[in-house]
Amino acid sequence: MLDSNKEIPIRLKGLTQDKDLTGNTSFLTVPLNGGFEYIDSFGKSSITNKSSKITRIDGQRVNMVEGWIWTQTLPSETENFIKEDVEIFKSKLPIGYSIKQRGEAETRGESQSQIYSSAAIYILLIIVGLVFALNSFRQTALILSVGGLCIGLSYLGLTIGNQNYGFIATIGAVGLVGLSINDSIIVLSHIKEEAEKRLITKAEITEIVIRSTRHIITTSVTTIGGFAPLIFSSVFFRPLAWAMTIGVLGATLLALLYIPAMFMFMNKIKS
Repeated sequence: MLDSNKEIPIRLKGLTQDKDLTGNTSFLTVPLNGGFEYIDSFGKSSITNKSSKITRIDGQRVNMVEGWIWTQTLPSETENFIKEDVEIFKSKLPIGYSIKQRGEAETRGESQSQIYSSAAIYILLIIVGLVFALNSFRQTALILSVGGLCIGLSYLGLTIGNQNYGFIATIGAVGLVGLSINDSIIVLSHIKEEAEKRLITKAEITEIVIRSTRHIITTSVTTIGGFAPLIFSSVFFRPLAWAMTIGVLGATLLALLYIPAMFMFMNKIKS
């Protein structure tokens, strides 16, 4: 049945092959308080013959009820809103019946678990590579702390951009770990290279950071410029773009400010 611009499917039972009722809707009524109303009063309707099927999952017969949320409404908020009603409905189910709620939350959980399991191997390889490259567990931990801070900055980007946290945003947060530590490794390597030659001072560290600034800022600006079009043109990738943009911007500040400060703290450089 077509009600305004909404198509409402209605399934009729009891129609036989020898009685063709296709197209005839004049006999259909809707019960009301104290009477009935013809269905044609609510919109245009017609009857078509379609083969029915029995839906089964894991060999069990199921009835599926689907719902759609309003635009700009979070699925998680909707699920929390109906959670109490669903629990009451579950408690009143007859023996032998059960209910399973599926949807965006379940799909998101499965997808994110796969990402996190792959990310664990990915981060382990990063740790091994940093230990061999820097030859220091302390400096490796310093670089990894930048990655952790940038994950927090990606969530800040979602808040600033008023974007939902979902599968695409998770990809951005995980991918930002490898991207964000690049600038910090460059700055730390330059400082370490000079520190191994002589006793380095604060003024010399500042000079090294200033020399690295142009390279770091250029890299960050080009990266942000690559994600900027997605903020304005792609609804699907907008959460990823906001997460990566704010994360890369924060990674630049961490490389130029946090890394030199922590190096001086760890090596007790006071002058």
